[in-house]
Formats: sequence, C-alpha cells, structure tokens
Amino acid sequence: MDRLRVAIRTDDDPITMHGVTACLRGHSQIQLVPADQLAPSDVLIVAVDRVGRDTMTYLRAMEKSKSVRVLLLTDGFDAQSVLAAVEYGVVGVLPRTGTTPAQLINAITAANADQAILSTALQGELLRQVKRLQRKTLQPLGLGITGLDDRELEILRLLADGLLTKAIATKLNYSDRTVKNVVQRLIDKVDASNRTHAVAIALRAGVI
Repeated sequence: MDRLRVAIRTDDDPITMHGVTACLRGHSQIQLVPADQLAPSDVLIVAVDRVGRDTMTYLRAMEKSKSVRVLLLTDGFDAQSVLAAVEYGVVGVLPRTGTTPAQLINAITAANADQAILSTALQGELLRQVKRLQRKTLQPLGLGITGLDDRELEILRLLADGLLTKAIATKLNYSDRTVKNVVQRLIDKVDASNRTHAVAIALRAGVI
C-alpha cells in the first residue's frame, strides 16, 4: 500500500507545527512532504487558532492551484467560516487541542478517501448555529434545498453524523455500491464538490 502524502501548515506557530509533525513522523502510512509539492490526491493539514481571513485566502488559493483534500485543525470557529471553508477543499474539521495521534491518522485516511470528518462537538455547534441562521434568515426568504427523496435525506443525515460508506450500508441494509450511488446523486442534485460540501450545503439550508 502506498503511503499517504501529507503536508502541514500552521499559523506561524512552531509549537503546533512540532506537535503535529511529531504525531505523523515515522508513521508507516504517512509520508510528510512540503506543501508546494502536493498533488491533487494528497492531504493538507491546516492547523490554526481561528479560521480567519488569512486562512480562507490560503484555502482558496490551494483549492484553485492544487485541489488537495484539506483537514482543518482549529479550536476557534464560527459556523459560517467552517461551512465556507468546505467550499475550498476542506473535507474534515477536528479540534486542534484534544485530538489524539490515532484520531489524526484516522482523519487523514478518511480525508484521503474524501470522507467527511467532523468532531462531535463541532457537529453540535454547527447544527445550533445553522438552525439559528435558518430560522432567522433562510426561512423568511423561503430558501432551502429541494428535490431530495427520503432515502437521500436519510443518507445525508448519516453523513452529517460522521458515518462512512460501509457503516451507512450496514445501518440501512444497503450495499456499498447503492450508498455510493445515492451519495453521488445527491452531490449532483445540490451542486456540491464532494460529500462534505453536500453536508455543509444541507446544514446551511436547514434541511438536516
């Protein structure tokens, strides 16, 4: 099995850079590379205190130039920033503090497979903030996502809960291929770039 190529970027914080590098260096599945040598199939870890303007500018530039899969490690976020970050290649968000090396490796593996990874705390916070946004802003305007059938919505909710394809297939008694086909169909319906983006769109619109 080929090793997963991973680059790390921090917000000029040598302690964070050292900590993340130490978690990954020497791992049999990981090959650390400079960010400027990343290819579209690689994973970029962006570890920042807060998701601010500089982070968004960097993510936008990376998405345009390399289309890599981005794993965001941050302790400071707001729903709009995280959801917007998904549009620039972010496929997973985990807390910068408290994430174990094993969790980080699992998140990298999932990101490489274009699977959505959101911490439980972040899921809850995003849901609260997005529901508030839906109630105060979107509902009065009559905005929302339409055209998804019950099966698509059910799978979309499980994706939002962090379940991967095989777990969804087992839970719903579907084949892996059926789940993948439904996920691709709903991605196309909501005009998303990947499954994480589809979840973000649905959360933003209050559909799930």
